[in-house]
Amino acid sequence: MDKKLEMFKEAIKKLKKAGADFVDIYYQKGKGFNATLEDNKIESTSFSVNEGVGIRVIKNFKIYFGYTNDLNNFPKLIESLKESLRENKDISLNFTKKERNLNDFYLDFDINLPLEEKIDILRFCNEKIREKYEKISQVTLSIKDGLSEVLIVNSLGEIVEDKRPFVLFKVLCVAKDLHNLQTGYESLAFRGGYKSIDKKKFLESSFKAAQRACTLLKAKDAPAGKFTVVLASEAGGTVIHEAVGHGLANIHRFLCRHLAH
Repeated sequence: MDKKLEMFKEAIKKLKKAGADFVDIYYQKGKGFNATLEDNKIESTSFSVNEGVGIRVIKNFKIYFGYTNDLNNFPKLIESLKESLRENKDISLNFTKKERNLNDFYLDFDINLPLEEKIDILRFCNEKIREKYEKISQVTLSIKDGLSEVLIVNSLGEIVEDKRPFVLFKVLCVAKDLHNLQTGYESLAFRGGYKSIDKKKFLESSFKAAQRACTLLKAKDAPAGKFTVVLASEAGGTVIHEAVGHGLANIHRFLCRHLAH
């Protein structure tokens, strides 16, 4: 990150010298993992790495913007922006790094749980759902994690860094009986690494999704037919449109055109 910081500092100096009133650079690099279990087997696993930088330049209340996801093209990007500015003046910049304790925001940054352990979480939750809820016919689970590193530098001399870890766990259950089929969904998401989460929460989320699907199997069908609609005198046009207009749209186009609007 230090080499990139020096490169960004030099880029800002060049753009200021070319006449920019203000310059800021946003750089982000991230890595991620995703795995999905469906129909009692692992359907997919994937790893990803991404990197990119964006530059915003302001001059005389005009905004110039450039970006690239290949840092080898960064010098060309700077030269292109310089050509757009077309000035040459002396400048002096003092960059100051803003220090802060990132642990104030995230409990931990460790997303490097072994692949086998991540897969085991999916298989364990799938097994427990099917053991507890006999009416569950299908289970889809996925676990996703990532860590982004962010660096922001501007021509005011400010330097800010951040790390952003996350873990996302999703569950979709399908329950069915002789005459009905329902789904239940639950997700668990948090900023932090695997050390900061109680592994029991994965199972709790799984049971919530399964319970929702099974509960809906017992639910009564929504009533249908003619109903009296009661609206307060202060109700706005939007309320009337949503309560009445969409229904009329399905009944008669001509009537909808006159009453729903």
